[in-house]
Amino acid sequence: MGGILVRWAVTIIAVFVATRLVPGIHYDDWVGLALFAAVLGLVNAIVKPILTLLTLPLVVLTLGLILVLINALMFLLASALVPSFAVDNFWAALFGSLVGQRHQLAVVDFPAQLSVSRYEHPHSPT
Repeated sequence: MGGILVRWAVTIIAVFVATRLVPGIHYDDWVGLALFAAVLGLVNAIVKPILTLLTLPLVVLTLGLILVLINALMFLLASALVPSFAVDNFWAALFGSLVGQRHQLAVVDFPAQLSVSRYEHPHSPT
């Protein structure tokens, strides 16, 4: 449960940073920002895997670059579901999703990988 709250908080911060860096992304209040982060997490957990599976040949053909577009579509879909959060166009969604991905990677995923890899190798010197 704590991991979900940490990811949600990081997503809120990443989306806040995206609203400051990317023109075309707007929110009304902090509640809308938090709600958008929650909806984005749900959309990424439910819709994104289905869409990724359906576009698997394109994912392979483009060596995964289509996943960037899928992330932008998830950003647009989540913004359409939250009335107090707005994304003006596809390009804003694309750059906003890129900012969000980088923050998520830097704050949550990378440190988690470091702590896991530290204990996975039993023959490494301590």
